[in-house]
Amino acid sequence: LGNLTILPRLLYRDNLVHANPFIEPRLVGGVLLPGAAPRDPEVDPFAVLDNREARSAELFFTWDPTGATPFYDWDNWWREDAKFAFNFGGTYTEYPTRTDANQFFSNVSKSNASFGVGLPSEDVWAVSSRMVLNPNPNAKYEIKLVRGFEQSTGQPGNTDGSLDYAPRDFWELHLNANLKRKHMISGSFMKDSWGPYDFYRQFNVTFPEQFKIDYAYLLGGSGMFASVNDEDRASKIGVRALYRSSDENSPADEYLDGLNDWTAMIVAYFTYQF
Repeated sequence: LGNLTILPRLLYRDNLVHANPFIEPRLVGGVLLPGAAPRDPEVDPFAVLDNREARSAELFFTWDPTGATPFYDWDNWWREDAKFAFNFGGTYTEYPTRTDANQFFSNVSKSNASFGVGLPSEDVWAVSSRMVLNPNPNAKYEIKLVRGFEQSTGQPGNTDGSLDYAPRDFWELHLNANLKRKHMISGSFMKDSWGPYDFYRQFNVTFPEQFKIDYAYLLGGSGMFASVNDEDRASKIGVRALYRSSDENSPADEYLDGLNDWTAMIVAYFTYQF
């Protein structure tokens, strides 16, 4: 609708074969019942993981008055030239059945290992918004907000080894600023969210609070297409400060049964692009 795009999507998915229930072996009248274990996703074509049964709906509104810089391109933060462009929307999904157990790479055995139990049924949702502002030629801002209630991608229980199911109710704020095409300021605050890498969500590792603030001075680049205006190509010097608190859902070697409830770090860096 002119500069406004409205994108609704629906997904309805059933499984040909449902996930195996997790039933421990037991003796009944002197007879051993072998129970049932999750399928091995490496060899069983019917393993239920990301292909799980789902009923999902999504609706996003996008305002982008400059179509030559598509809002969802990977480099939109550097290229977007609209005075104001943004999106807002959310997704709601019902997972009516469980999954088989997912796998992770074990440093002990140097091979894939199973989490032993799959993710249970759950209703999950997330809403988010991303805004890009160009108020004048010397300033550019990006703001991203996320609010969600979602599952991990592997470990259904808590990090202390218990299998008490723990979906995560979290929110995030991310900020970027480019001032005079020389000064880059970025930061984030995340509440009850997973850590920054994929494995944190895989193992359901979260932190009560995570803060990051980063300042970089752009020095320019030496490549044919590099310039001081290109954040992704320019050499830079900067300083970054990180802080996060911890609780029983955080890494055990960091929380230490409550003896350590926060970690902080300050890093100075130089990045040379060529």
